Amino acid sequence: MTKEVRLLAITNLTILIYALSIFFDKGAFLFPFPLNQLIIFIVSSQFAFWNFKKFKIESILMILIGLFLTLGNEVYWSMVLNYEQMTIFSEAIYTDIFQLIASILVLFLAFRFSQKTKNRIQILLLIVFCALFILGNLHPSTLFASFFFLLSYAAMSISTFIKPIMSPINLYWVLLLTLEASKLISIGLNK
Repeated sequence: MTKEVRLLAITNLTILIYALSIFFDKGAFLFPFPLNQLIIFIVSSQFAFWNFKKFKIESILMILIGLFLTLGNEVYWSMVLNYEQMTIFSEAIYTDIFQLIASILVLFLAFRFSQKTKNRIQILLLIVFCALFILGNLHPSTLFASFFFLLSYAAMSISTFIKPIMSPINLYWVLLLTLEASKLISIGLNK
């Protein structure tokens, strides 16, 4: 088991134990999905640290995706801004811009992965990923958007495992898949 697989397993077990503790305490099965962006930032930073020499551009992209996803979440801003500042900040488009940049970087990272393959199935799965990812970004319903993101990350995860591309950082797509699945489960079960 590689260190990336161990980190991914520890991350998934941690959020599962968190959800189970809330379930036993409150009776609701909730994953800590508001923390997903921070988890992505921390895990992708560790992946980048371990694999920077081999995958420089991809490592930088993963760190930037995590950073912009974290900056695009108002939960973290509410910790440093007071109520009046947060009200003004929430009405502005800053977090939307951060999320847009993160989405563009995710598509660019997928493109970087696609450059390493000539397999038609993997290219088809990349096209499916792009279509579903864009659809998820455009859909107004959080539940359906999360579903489209889940399917897109599943397509990309499958694509990188058909014929391993950029191993072990291809596990980044599995991280995104599992975190999106936890978000979808939390939203779906507790609506």
